[in-house]
Amino acid sequence: MNAPFFARDTIGSGRERIRIRAARREDLDGLAALDAWAWPDGARPESGRGAPFATRFSLADLTVALAGERHIGFIALSPRSRDAANSHVGLARALLVATDFRGLGVATSLFAAAEAWARARGFVKIDAHVLSGNRAGAACLGKLGFSVEGRLRGEYRIDGQLIDELHLAKWLSAPDALRAGSAEASRGPAP
Repeated sequence: MNAPFFARDTIGSGRERIRIRAARREDLDGLAALDAWAWPDGARPESGRGAPFATRFSLADLTVALAGERHIGFIALSPRSRDAANSHVGLARALLVATDFRGLGVATSLFAAAEAWARARGFVKIDAHVLSGNRAGAACLGKLGFSVEGRLRGEYRIDGQLIDELHLAKWLSAPDALRAGSAEASRGPAP
């Protein structure tokens, strides 16, 4: 997310100052360790197992949260695709906060930075996906203004079990088509 669009430079009070900033190359090891902690053996969807952190996320798409030198959270927000037809949509590919720093506004601050970046890029919508069993993640996204747009049943196989994936979205600015009903909805079902 290279641009320094941050709602707050620091959050929290007390013994540790928490900083939100664009990721740097030297952050990759700390972010990889945080990501590995969040996905213990067997819990990560098979598509991401074994893939190095730096190959799954572009440095330009990452914003980090630090307490001192410790990486305590990150968000990865990128364009939804390279297709011009949905170039107005961003995808929050990951939002993660260490357990001992949850409830302090870290996720809110990370998302505020990502949302400012998205608005500056001209995005009008941000999509996010969360596994159905991740109630804390879904609740966090709900507090950030996301709503469920769909559910893909059995989308992931984790430890031999099929897990649903929820698709959520937050509209940054609703186009006229949404206020009046989408063009697709007004045409009716496809033949």
